[in-house]
Amino acid sequence: TFEAKTGSTTTITGSGNTGIYNSGTLKLFGTVGMTLTNGSTGIFSNGGTITSAGNNVTISVDDSAIPTGVSKGVAVYARNGANVALQGANLTIKEGASGVVSDGSTLDLTNSTIDYSGDGYAIYNTNSGTVNLTSSTLTLRGKAVGFQKDMSVPGSIITTGMNINVFSNDVTVMNLRNVTGPLNLTGLNGNLATLAGLSPGSINNTDSAGITYNNYKLASIDGLNTYEIDKDLDKSLAVTGGVDTDVDTFVKNLLVQRAIVNVQAGKKVTSHLNTSDLTAIGAATVVGLDMSSSSSATSNNETQINLASGSTVSADRTDSGNGAVGLYINYGKINTDASATINVEKEANTVNDSAVGIYAVNGSE
Repeated sequence: TFEAKTGSTTTITGSGNTGIYNSGTLKLFGTVGMTLTNGSTGIFSNGGTITSAGNNVTISVDDSAIPTGVSKGVAVYARNGANVALQGANLTIKEGASGVVSDGSTLDLTNSTIDYSGDGYAIYNTNSGTVNLTSSTLTLRGKAVGFQKDMSVPGSIITTGMNINVFSNDVTVMNLRNVTGPLNLTGLNGNLATLAGLSPGSINNTDSAGITYNNYKLASIDGLNTYEIDKDLDKSLAVTGGVDTDVDTFVKNLLVQRAIVNVQAGKKVTSHLNTSDLTAIGAATVVGLDMSSSSSATSNNETQINLASGSTVSADRTDSGNGAVGLYINYGKINTDASATINVEKEANTVNDSAVGIYAVNGSE
């Protein structure tokens, strides 16, 4: 057992170096501060236990000038069954491999502040590792991914009362797997936050300079059993944005695969777009609705597009180019009620070649 009772400030540089290494029992009573560069790690616990009692752990990682080929660092790394409790920590990670890592361990960052800029995970858990982020604030910059969460494994990431700042259009807030719906288009942003264990309104995308980031990805979802189109959806509204938040979120802020999409009775999906519109929403082709499976699938039944009675999908490329596609499915199933309608290239404008009503590939039905 080791007890740190007095304040400390440490500066470390170089890949493979560590500020605090623990494999036993470590109690932090004093103020601990670390400045790390060029691949160093702040706290590494290989098994064992670390607790902090009323202290302020401050760790700054800056790997922005790291040489090519040198491994990047992280602020906190817990592995091999470690139990690390650093409530109230202040962690800033610039271009690190990740912000914090829980590898088969328990990491408690309740009431902490984590600011991560980079192209990795701010919060990374693997091998049944867990992270408690209750009442913490997570700030994401660059091409950061906030966290991953398998919704079939309760408690893997605890986000109760958590707040998230998104300060880049290249950010993905969360990667979610095996989500149990329904996830409705009406109120989509808040509905998704609730499913992920966040409070509606807990994500802020305007920085201190007044810049608002609208094109970030709220979530990448792999596996969603019920995705409900319960209102009319006009994709053209997302070109400039701000008209319908639900449409903006559906078109620009979500990446969804291996999902069952249901267009409810009487609802209409409209995708009438030109080339510049496609650029604005980040799409390559005019498609009414599309859904692809993933490597996690065990059958094509996990990915579906279903059109209920009286529903309509209308797709039209309004300038010259490759024709529109009504429905696209990759290793999945399409089911259309006899009274449902799919219109492709039917509007009073350029009629493009290569238009397809239903495009099914890779073992789809």
